[in-house]
Amino acid sequence: MISTISKNIKYYRKKMGYTQAELAKGICTQAMISNFEKGGSSPSSVVMHQIAEKLGVPIENFFHGEHSTPVQQNTEVEKLVRKLIHQRDYESVSYIIMNELNKKNTHSPREQKFLKLNEGICIYFLERDSIKSTQILKSLLPPQDKVEEALDIEIISSLAIIYFEMKDYDTSLYYYELCTKNFEQNKIDARLKIKILYGKSRTLTYKEEFKDALLCCKQAIKICLENETLYFLGELLFQAARLSILEKASTEAEIYIRQATSLFELQGEIDFLRIVEQLKEELQ
Repeated sequence: MISTISKNIKYYRKKMGYTQAELAKGICTQAMISNFEKGGSSPSSVVMHQIAEKLGVPIENFFHGEHSTPVQQNTEVEKLVRKLIHQRDYESVSYIIMNELNKKNTHSPREQKFLKLNEGICIYFLERDSIKSTQILKSLLPPQDKVEEALDIEIISSLAIIYFEMKDYDTSLYYYELCTKNFEQNKIDARLKIKILYGKSRTLTYKEEFKDALLCCKQAIKICLENETLYFLGELLFQAARLSILEKASTEAEIYIRQATSLFELQGEIDFLRIVEQLKEELQ
């Protein structure tokens, strides 16, 4: 039983982004947390309740061999911010972030990191202050850009996007490559992988590295098909067609154009269909 409790305390602490000292604050000493996690002793019921409350999990989770999903107080805020970012409603996101950051001691380190990430994004897209924005994002990264969790990849990909917007394609590519190198050791959402590969392909295209750009497109298309998602699929097919033309692979280009056309027709994307028609003319 002590072994299960010790493993679960460590698991949930790391999942919520706390150090042992941060978890111990206001409850016990860092040495006691260390001892609990090593299985040297088990916390009292009072201390265990305080630890569970701070980590946002039901106390019974410490007694199970299988990990349950933590109950995070700010899950709804994160969902809303992600939705608004996807809609590019940066003004609303900025308002939410400002309010949340003004709340003292209500966020875990991971939640604080998520909020600061989106603060940096909003500063760039609302104020076009690239210096302040990138300073905030870089301050959130672990030493030597060593990726520790999926959220780090979101931060790195945001830096890649901002440098792309700044037309600093070399720096943008550096951050995109850092993302893709860490795909396997971090459980990353398929949509984030697709978005990163699409962005990397665009950056490589601007650097006129068309072969590698096409390879990124193909990798992203494969992920779309494996996960049965249309997320960015139309844009990827169009990009693959365009790159195939640049690589003189006309047969491949025709296939990608047909697929992109079918998808855009299905989605009613009139503007994209016009662009695809222009691409057909380039192929002739």
